[in-house]
Amino acid sequence: MTSSLRWTRWGAVSAPETLQVRIGALFPGRVVVDAPRASRPMTSEEVVANLDFFRDPGPRERPIRALILSGIPDAWLGGAQLEGVVLYAVGAGLERIVLHLTPGQTAQPLPLGVSVAVVVRTPGDARALQGEALAVTVPLLPGALGELGAVLAALATAPVSQLTLLWPLPAEGVHAPAAGEVIAALLALDDPCTPRWGIKGLPRCVLQPLAERIPDLSDRVWRSVNRFYVDADHQRRAALLFQPDLVSFAKGDACRFCALDQRCDGVAAPWLEAGLVGPLEPVRGGR
Repeated sequence: MTSSLRWTRWGAVSAPETLQVRIGALFPGRVVVDAPRASRPMTSEEVVANLDFFRDPGPRERPIRALILSGIPDAWLGGAQLEGVVLYAVGAGLERIVLHLTPGQTAQPLPLGVSVAVVVRTPGDARALQGEALAVTVPLLPGALGELGAVLAALATAPVSQLTLLWPLPAEGVHAPAAGEVIAALLALDDPCTPRWGIKGLPRCVLQPLAERIPDLSDRVWRSVNRFYVDADHQRRAALLFQPDLVSFAKGDACRFCALDQRCDGVAAPWLEAGLVGPLEPVRGGR
């Protein structure tokens, strides 16, 4: 039997079933997290070697079922390197392969059998999207909240299958707006329910002021999926964990009594310590 938990210096965390490989040393369109800067790009041979390593991890861990490729160089798109890695992953039996692309890269030819995730920050980013069934993340950055309505309006006609609003994750040079500012920006929308979105980083209890206008609010609060994180300098046994190596979430004692505890990350620890959210209160009855 494989374990669903992995013990770290921070305690027990969920054992990942997803491998994220950062191929390029630079990825300007990414969601910023507190990840180290890679010293060089990875080769396709290294990507495959890491895929093999985590696909057969031994009896104490789960084998991976999903692969995320991020920081994909433009030269790989439509080329033999990306096609070869994807074909190998499909042949290895992985259930899901996701490419993290920039909006401009979605216009490039892509291998069959992949999903695409992209970060959209402006209406122009939204209008640049091509392809179909894109998973889109919109960072809720302090300077961008005033443009949130325009971004969502542009995404309403874009090929979006899943839309996530992301409260920023702690990293060097990253600032997060107070939870109240995010709530005010969402309440200011003409129709805060459309297009349908989910939110990460802010718990349901903190978002309570939205409940009257968004009846299905609890269903829109999504949890982050833990994963192994590989780059050129952190391969195989040296891989990092998204939680807690890149981001650490915190909860209060009262969260144990919340009906949504198992569906909630809590709050990124530095933001909780900075007082950017109010008290975390248990939600009763799951709504």
